[in-house]
Amino acid sequence: MKKKETLQEELSRRKYRQPNSFFYWFYKMVMVDFKITKFNPKITMIDDIKKEDNGAFLLWNHLSRLDHAFIVKALYPKKFNMVAGYCEFFRSHLAWAFKKQQILPKKNFCMDPVGVKAILSLIKQKGIVTMAPEGLATITGINETVITGIGHLLKHCRVPVYFARFDGQALIAPVFSSTYRYGGGCEVTIYRLFSPEDFLAAHESVADVY
Repeated sequence: MKKKETLQEELSRRKYRQPNSFFYWFYKMVMVDFKITKFNPKITMIDDIKKEDNGAFLLWNHLSRLDHAFIVKALYPKKFNMVAGYCEFFRSHLAWAFKKQQILPKKNFCMDPVGVKAILSLIKQKGIVTMAPEGLATITGINETVITGIGHLLKHCRVPVYFARFDGQALIAPVFSSTYRYGGGCEVTIYRLFSPEDFLAAHESVADVY
């Protein structure tokens, strides 16, 4: 009798692609149209990432449990793949949803070749990969330290890098509470941090030094 594959074994060989259009729309209907609309979010798009067709990164400051839904609202109908902590894939109520939404696993605060390979595969597919570089939603809303290896990854890929600045999400969906605080308001501001030319110029300037 063939031994059943564990989730850990499945994740190590799973192939990733951009999310299915139907499941992406369904998630948007449930989490955006019915859920976060109650928080009166304001979306400001200074630089339009939805125009990127050759791959891009979108970074954000991780403030709440609902950050993914705010990014969907900002980018829809443009699809993206989010990076989530490896341990989150083993929570039973998230495993199915993560698989359908093509969420990418990455082990926190350490080298993870499997996770980096998954990220690179989406960039090669000209997709948009989103991640919170500090990797943790804190109780106070203050960001943790950004792991320097993420900078090396961004420079290696040489695709546009955007930032989604979240303001107020730590108050409406705090990590220290299982309940949400409706009303009030929050903001998401998206702008470009780096272009491919910025990375090339940085590489050439370092080469000149040596």
